[in-house]
Amino acid sequence: AVCINCRANASLTIVEPYAVLIQGPEVVSRIEPGTSDSIQVTITATGSRTANWNITYDTSNLPNGWNVAPEAGTNLQDVELSPAVPVEIPFIASLPSDALGDEDGYIEITATLVSDSSVQTTSWIPIEALRTRGLSLVGPTGIASSEGYGIPGHKAETYVLIENLGNAVETTTSIDWTSTSWGGTPVLNDGTTNVYSITLQPGELKELTILLDVPISTSLGSSSSTTLTTCIGSGDDTLCRSLDANFTAVGAHASPTHIRTVPATTHQFEFLMNLPQSGTLNWDLNQANIALPNWQWNVSSGGSIQNGVLTATGVGNSLHTVELEVYIPPNAP
Repeated sequence: AVCINCRANASLTIVEPYAVLIQGPEVVSRIEPGTSDSIQVTITATGSRTANWNITYDTSNLPNGWNVAPEAGTNLQDVELSPAVPVEIPFIASLPSDALGDEDGYIEITATLVSDSSVQTTSWIPIEALRTRGLSLVGPTGIASSEGYGIPGHKAETYVLIENLGNAVETTTSIDWTSTSWGGTPVLNDGTTNVYSITLQPGELKELTILLDVPISTSLGSSSSTTLTTCIGSGDDTLCRSLDANFTAVGAHASPTHIRTVPATTHQFEFLMNLPQSGTLNWDLNQANIALPNWQWNVSSGGSIQNGVLTATGVGNSLHTVELEVYIPPNAP
């Protein structure tokens, strides 16, 4: 048969004789602090010819204390690479126990053609510390509840302890409150200013006070409550904790309502009260079981202590403050 005016087409692809592709794991390697794990680096010749290559690595872009090196016995010199045949180079990554969950870095892998050092390929393999999240929100007894007190016409207060249980810095993404029967909106306070966002280092504890206005018409003994919900993270990584804060209207209370301390320390606090018309109120610290052996109580203003009895003196029918100081001895249980 004779073909007249026949036409044939052909496509030609020109492939570099020497080229490689360096790849890390499909998913970023995340290593738990204080542990080691294997990272597989794959090198594949994409050129048309088989050749020998030298493999080098650079770890200078890792955080301090991180160690990444080829697995013992791994050969990085004169590695023969054949076209389209992957070769795995195993690395071992070790992170110190104090690595933070928000730390990351990368190793730089370079393949250099043995016969011509001007031919080389470099790739970056990312590594991250495995991030853990944890949040604790408790009151003075270590559970998610806190009892507070306030004088009508003034602010009620109660204690809350928030702790970052994770291994990375966390900032609250929300701080919410349920409504109270007394009205108004509670607020967190650090002793100086109101707090609307909290940032915690890994393992950090922060003591805060919840404040709530007590209406002046509130009867002594009546109560109100709210639930504080604090969240960190976002999306699927959101973690929230809640605490029930209960407030009771009283005629006198200490401020702060709770002190977290250790022996051999001195603390100052206030005793707030509405004085009766006589302008005098007495409390027996012995009957209150707080005049403990070797504990030293002193009044700096607003009253006096005699034989374990605290006497507050001031203008009758007014809010009064007694400034107190207590020293807790070294052998306190």
